Amino acid sequence: MKTIIQDLRSRFGFHATPFTCEISVKDRFPLKEFDEAIEALLQTLDARMSCALIAPAGTGKSSILRAVLDRLPDARYRTHYVKVTGLSKRDMCREIAQAVGLAPAGSYPSLVRKLQDRFHETSDTDGLRPVLILDEAQDLRPDTLAMLKVLTNFDMDS
Repeated sequence: MKTIIQDLRSRFGFHATPFTCEISVKDRFPLKEFDEAIEALLQTLDARMSCALIAPAGTGKSSILRAVLDRLPDARYRTHYVKVTGLSKRDMCREIAQAVGLAPAGSYPSLVRKLQDRFHETSDTDGLRPVLILDEAQDLRPDTLAMLKVLTNFDMDS
């Protein structure tokens, strides 16, 4: 049984699919509201603060985030993407560890310490600002959200 993509290719004689669901950042239709959101997110990241992008499904959140990521210089930022699905604190730490290239093993306190050390190392040793993108964050449990604050608090009262 052929898939829809195979049907499209054979029907129109395509060798590859001529389109995707995602529009490249450079081909994005410029909208004032999107540009304002992009600038606000970039300013927030530049100030080393946390932020959230919240909007109904299908309104362009992913497009805005792709535009933000496209404008973050690799020489200054290291970005990590995590898909959130209502995880426990430990499972969230495991997902973040996987995203930043750490072994997602160990007890919850040791995972937190490893992640803090990795983010601290990225910031102090490598001179890069870590950016953690949590997709579907509306599903975060309150205790998991509190844990994220611990991960980003490197020094006392910072």
